[in-house]
Amino acid sequence: MRSRWLTAGAIKLHVAALLVAGACLALGWWQLHRALGGNGRSWAYTVMWPLFAVYAIWIWWKLLHEEPEFAGKEPAHAPGDAVRSADAEAAWHASDGQGRA
Repeated sequence: MRSRWLTAGAIKLHVAALLVAGACLALGWWQLHRALGGNGRSWAYTVMWPLFAVYAIWIWWKLLHEEPEFAGKEPAHAPGDAVRSADAEAAWHASDGQGRA
């Protein structure tokens, strides 16, 4: 089994998280310079952008560890899923093979 860190979806997630967190930190740095230059409203953005970066990293971690696609686990099924799947398969076979009756 491939590591959850190296699947195609996980690598895309890594790249997206790095881009988003990096952009948020860069925007926070930019706002800090604006705030130091006298723009009072920029002090709020100086705090907000790094918080967005932390949130992006938290979402990245959560997706890697809790989503079945990345964690290498099978998704949990409800007890009636097998019955519904069997019914759907029977309906498919009763159709013309194109999903039509």
